[in-house]
Amino acid sequence: MNTAFSTTPLLLFTAIATGAAIGGAIRFLLAEAAARRFGSKLPGTLAANMIACFIAGVAFAVWPQGTSASGGAIGYAAVMVGLAGGTSTWSTLAGEVGQRLSQHFWRAFAYLVLTLIGGAACAFAGVNLPPILGF
Repeated sequence: MNTAFSTTPLLLFTAIATGAAIGGAIRFLLAEAAARRFGSKLPGTLAANMIACFIAGVAFAVWPQGTSASGGAIGYAAVMVGLAGGTSTWSTLAGEVGQRLSQHFWRAFAYLVLTLIGGAACAFAGVNLPPILGF
């Protein structure tokens, strides 16, 4: 029996859970800091989503074959699935936009567009930064 293979699901689960816990804590801290500083969690949600997109871009650049059975799968799972997934908060974004649509349609629409374009820009930066730095 290959013991390394038999522990892989547990290692993957642990890596994802650890990354998600860290990402969730980052998201919470950003939302709370934004609420104290700006009186709204919107800037925290935006920051969390931008950071998550950047992290996902870096993970994609560092582990282009991220789902392979090699040891890189653990790092990829921890960073891409766990950390980036735990940091991003698309459900909160949807709720925030939905709450504001009836009162401030154009502000809600602009916030959504800013998040989508900014997220793509951050992911692009994340994909291109590691090669520039030699990773």
